Amino acid sequence: MKLKPLTAVDRLFVTCSMTRDSEDIGAAELAAAHRRQGYSQIGVHFVIRRDGTVQAGRPLNLPGAMSRDMNARAYQVCLIGGLNEHMEPFGSFTQAQRDALATLADEHGLAAHYGPESPLKQL
Repeated sequence: MKLKPLTAVDRLFVTCSMTRDSEDIGAAELAAAHRRQGYSQIGVHFVIRRDGTVQAGRPLNLPGAMSRDMNARAYQVCLIGGLNEHMEPFGSFTQAQRDALATLADEHGLAAHYGPESPLKQL
């Protein structure tokens, strides 16, 4: 399936990996998980690791794949984490992740909008 190019971006759409905080995965692991779910590649444009490192994901000219309402209008960002060690939703995103997200928003001149995952409600 050929994707339409992403042409009109007006926001960052922020989601999270819903992984334990102790699982510091990155773009490669997230891409593998998305391919196991049937996607052709990683579904987000940026991954922000626990230490605040921003990794490239999906090319910026392609729409994201994590939110039907946001795919055609947003760069999509995934914060790693979102679950505590008991696999319960828990918004313990690091200050480094928060700072990296703010920098990413500034660099692209876009406001962040958050997905429905409960850990993101604490940002």
